[in-house]
Amino acid sequence: GALLAGAPAAASAAQSQVDLQSQASELSLSIATQSNQIHQLAVQESSASAALSQAQLRLYIAQRRVSSDQIQLDNSKRLLGEIALDEFTHDSGAQSLLAILSSTQGELVARIEYERVMGLDVNTAIFVYHRAQIQENQEISAALAARNAAVVAQGELQASQSSLQSVVLKETTSLASINGQVAALVQQQLAARLAAQRAAAAAQAAAISSQGAPSSAGIRLVSGGQAGVSNWGGTPAPPSPAAFAALRQCESSDNYQDNTGNGYYGAYQFSLSTWHGLGFGGLPSNAPPSEQDLAAQIEQRGGWYAWPECALVLGLI
Repeated sequence: GALLAGAPAAASAAQSQVDLQSQASELSLSIATQSNQIHQLAVQESSASAALSQAQLRLYIAQRRVSSDQIQLDNSKRLLGEIALDEFTHDSGAQSLLAILSSTQGELVARIEYERVMGLDVNTAIFVYHRAQIQENQEISAALAARNAAVVAQGELQASQSSLQSVVLKETTSLASINGQVAALVQQQLAARLAAQRAAAAAQAAAISSQGAPSSAGIRLVSGGQAGVSNWGGTPAPPSPAAFAALRQCESSDNYQDNTGNGYYGAYQFSLSTWHGLGFGGLPSNAPPSEQDLAAQIEQRGGWYAWPECALVLGLI
């Protein structure tokens, strides 16, 4: 009955272990896959960070160029203002009119040409600046867009990486819990197996230690109406020739060839399992007295309990 009741429990424990191990395998595979994804995201995030650095550098260079062009334009405007102021200061009013009237026609033409050229140079500088400014503003806009896109991409990658790391952490915790449950089940199974082995060993030892019932004649012979009274110096009695002789009398009337067909043989009524377990062969009743005495001495090392009834009657225990 105990074996039948234990079988479903053992089968259930084994199935639980299989299920847990299957879950552990699935989690391990998921963790490995997601760890690989995290690695790929880290590589992409590194590339996005490099792209962001390049975009910021482009933006910085474009801004510096615009600043430099603005300085050049301001210088050109200042120069034009100085020329105009100089012309107005030295040639204004009557002095300018007298200078123009007193000058030769060639000098007047030269002065007009000089002012034209100077004005043209400044206007050209202003035109070039505006054109460059338009291009550089476009570059700045593109650099800003690239930088913003890189920032967004980097943020998305970091968020994905953080999310995956959170999932992996949870799955790793679950995996550790499942492995702990598997280990507990294995320990339970080992403990149950060990307990069963110990029980079987105890049952086997009990079967081996059990000897045949003493003969009625032997009991009457040794008891003399004083059963349980020890004559061997204490309880339990130490092994001695006299004690073994009394034991033989109780078990078989001291008959080394005793074989009544009850499954126990010889002067000490050994079962075959006990006899063979002690390392002897054949039937105990066919063995010489010295061999049977030796077997009894070996068996008695565990106490007189191998012969419970006669040991009690004789006062050996």
